[in-house]
This record gives sequence, C-alpha cells and structure tokens, in this order.
Amino acid sequence: MLALDKKNGSFLARFRGWFQAGAALLTNIHLPNFAKGVLYQGKGKTVCVPGLNCYSCPGAAGACPIGSFQAVVGSSKFRFSYYITGILILLGVLLGRFICGFLCPFGWLQELLHKIPSPKCSTKRLKPLRYLKYAVLLIMVVLLPAFVVNEMGMGDPFFCKYLCPQGVLEGAIPLSLTNAGIRAALGKLFSWKLCILLAVVVASVVFYRPFCKWLCPLGAFYAVMNRVSLFQMRVDTDKCVSCGQCLVNCPFGAISDKSQIFQTIMAIKSGVPVYVVLAPAFVGQFGPDATPEKMTASFKRLGFTDVYEAAIGADLCVIEEAADFLEEVPSKHRFMVTSCCPSWSDMVKKLFPQFEKNISVAFTPMVLTARMIKRDHPDCKVVFIGPCDSKKLEARRQSVRSDVDFVLTFEEALGIFAAKGMDKAFLPEDEEELPAYSSRDARRFAYSGGVAQAVVNAIHDMQPDREVKVAAAAGLADCRKLLMMAKAGKYDGYLLEGMACPGGCIAGAGTVQPPEKSRRALERYKEAV
Repeated sequence: MLALDKKNGSFLARFRGWFQAGAALLTNIHLPNFAKGVLYQGKGKTVCVPGLNCYSCPGAAGACPIGSFQAVVGSSKFRFSYYITGILILLGVLLGRFICGFLCPFGWLQELLHKIPSPKCSTKRLKPLRYLKYAVLLIMVVLLPAFVVNEMGMGDPFFCKYLCPQGVLEGAIPLSLTNAGIRAALGKLFSWKLCILLAVVVASVVFYRPFCKWLCPLGAFYAVMNRVSLFQMRVDTDKCVSCGQCLVNCPFGAISDKSQIFQTIMAIKSGVPVYVVLAPAFVGQFGPDATPEKMTASFKRLGFTDVYEAAIGADLCVIEEAADFLEEVPSKHRFMVTSCCPSWSDMVKKLFPQFEKNISVAFTPMVLTARMIKRDHPDCKVVFIGPCDSKKLEARRQSVRSDVDFVLTFEEALGIFAAKGMDKAFLPEDEEELPAYSSRDARRFAYSGGVAQAVVNAIHDMQPDREVKVAAAAGLADCRKLLMMAKAGKYDGYLLEGMACPGGCIAGAGTVQPPEKSRRALERYKEAV
C-alpha cells in the first residue's frame, strides 16, 4: 500500500495547485472549441475522465463518469453499465480520494472561490450533511434513471438534469454565448440549474468545497473505494502524538476520533456518582450565556454529581515541577521539559528519546485532580472535559487508567447540552455556583507560556534568588525547533514549555471558539480570582 510519508506529502501539498490546474487543462484540452461553440466528438469521448467534468463542455476531452453511467442506465436497452462501473472501480482502487483532491476541476474551482477574502464558516457542526452525497449517488444516479422511465422505457439523467451545477458552468453557459439557437431555448430548467450554481459559488466562498462534501455522487463513490485504495494517506503511529490537529485541519472533516459520550451517559444512568474535571479553557466555550458561575449547576442538571476545575490539580503540578527543576537542573539534566501537554511529552519521547529523562515526573493537572476526587470518593467515576484530544490517549495509559474513566472534549460536552436543550439557554442566575477554587497561576495553564510562568513563580517562592530562564513553544513545528535548539545546547539551564496546539490548550482540537477570544475570556476569569 502506498502512503504519503512526510517528504512526499510535503511535495504533493506544495504543488497540489499545479496538479489541479494541469488536470483541469488536460480534462478540457480542446480550448478553441469554446470560441467555436462546438463539442469535441472524437474517440476520447469513449473514455471517462476521473473527475466531475461535463460531457457537454466545448473543451472536454473525455466523458463524465456520472453522466455516462446515467445515460446507459436510463436507456431502453440497458439497466446497468459494467464498462463505466469498471472504470470507476479501477480509478477508485488505484487512487481513491486522491482524485477529489488533485484531479477534479470542479473541486479546484471551489477551492479558488474559497480563497476570496471573506468570513469563513466551519462545517464541524454540519457533519451529518456529508451523508447526503451517498443518497444522491444511490437515488439520483442509480435508482431514478433505472426505474422512473417514460413509455419508451427511457429514464432521465436525474443528477445531471436537475442538480449538477457543472453542466451549467461548463456546458450551457459557454454554448449559449456562441449559439443563438441554444440561447433561445434556455428556459426554467436552465434558471433552476443556474440558481444551484450560484448557490454553490456563494457557499464555496464561505465553506470549503461544500458541493464536494455534501452533494457530489462521484466523491461518494471514491470515498467508499478509498478504504481499499492503493494510494492513500495513513497515520504514522511512530510519529503521531495524538494532538488532534489533523481533525481540525482536514478540510473535508474526514478524520474523527472515538467519542465516550455513550459510556459517560450510561455511567450517569447507572446511579454511580460521576464527577467532572473541567479544564481551565472552558471559559466561553459553551456560549456567552454559559458563565463559569453557571457551569457547575448546569452539569449537575445533566446528572453529574459535582464539578472540579482541573486547575486545582494544576496548583499541585506547579509545586511538583518547581521542585523537580530545583533538584534536577543543572545538577542532573541540562534542562527540564514540562509534562502537562501529553502530545508535547510524547513528541519528546518519540522524536528526541535522548531527552525522555528531562521530562518532569509530575503528573498532569487532569490526573492529579482525578486522584484527589477518587481519594475522597473511592467508588465514583471521573470524566475529564477539556479542549484536548490527546487527553483521551493519556487516559488510556496504564498509570492513569484507574484515575480517569472518561474523556470528553468541549465540543462533545456541548453536544450533550444540546441534546437536553440546554445549549441555547443556560441556568438562571439564582442557580449559579462557581467550580471549586483554584489559583490565578493555575488558570494560566490554558494558554502558551502559562505553565512555565506558573512554575517560575513557584520556584521564586521557594528560592527567591534563583534565576530561571524559560523558553516556550506552541504548535508542533515550533516545539520541534525548540527541541532542536536544546539539542544544540542553546537552552542549557532552561525550563522548556511546549504545547502541541498553536496558542495552547485554548486552541485544542475539541474547542469551539477562536483562540484569541478564549484567551480574553480566560484573562477576565483569571483576574476574578
């Protein structure tokens, strides 16, 4: 199986636009036909191109696989096209979704439109719409042309005729510009398809490739074939640190992790006390009405027993890391690496194993808070709710498994609130209740530089005259640079803080608002201590 390693992946990513432009040109190589207003009708039209490209485009060098399939299925002589299906299976097995990302002209057009400066919207909450394209493939491409037929036994190409915007863009518009007869024949169907095209154009400016995500039957077919494709991306488990940034940055939302919403709800329903450990970055994540004062009562309304801030554990973590630094640096190690971000510490272990012993031995705030809760309530369950996807990996570690039972992201917790109808209006002011108290420094853990500053403050409390140099990095690329410089001896005697997510935990894969907005809200909450 072919995989995109780092070197090949960066090459393909760097030149993907050129691949797309070249594919669009080769697919529509007969450019003079646009001026003549005629179609190419040579032998090339007996072969299907891999992407969505209209047969009626004057420049088209080949046939559209979806249009060709419908033409055969809707004919009076045949009910299935083995030739076209065979071509699609061959392309799917060889290349899979690579075709969508590199070879489809209409996909490239949507990407170009998305580059237009404008407010952009995420499709994270619209994931169920991705299943529409499978319905379009089954119903409009296969079933309707085969079974909804006229008196001659012929069916319409329903997708091409009533839904596909590419036909209007590449066929109807250019042909009508040069052919008065076609221009005179345009009617309500053209107006309908033109409205669809305009809707896709506008949506593409705001959303990333909306037609591909939600409506394209060709993409649906290649998505199915991608599971057995010879050319595909796969995770390099030797390098992956489970930061979750691939979930955030995949433009198609094709990557997902396993949720523990069901297990959490079943634990609540079982009657076992279930306590929430809430990460400091929660401020503002549940909407402007979900103030910190309302969160404890809101979680209790869902059935949770009580809420503790993970910042309580952060206070303990700060003391342990400060003591580690005073003991280890520089007498035993050249520098010390903070341990709070699981992806950061995993990166050190996997890519710079020689520095594994430089990682602080302190447990993370999540673990320390959970252990405190289970010490006081031995038979309870603990669920950590935070911004971080890597916490799910941390909770599976053998040393942590008995402390933290479930991990949910803010996005998943918001889904539970939505299911109970509590996402629009949180509890009234008379039910407000602050989570258990924690320090100002502990709440700084949520953004880049906050952990190191908290440790420095603790060290100065222990040894006021001790000078502590700090270097911090956020985002795996900068974290790698930081460690490379440490390897070269640039940070001897330093405390190194790394966070896998750009900006820190406030930009984690499970967050639902912009990092800067979260930082401002967290600063206000921190100052309220």
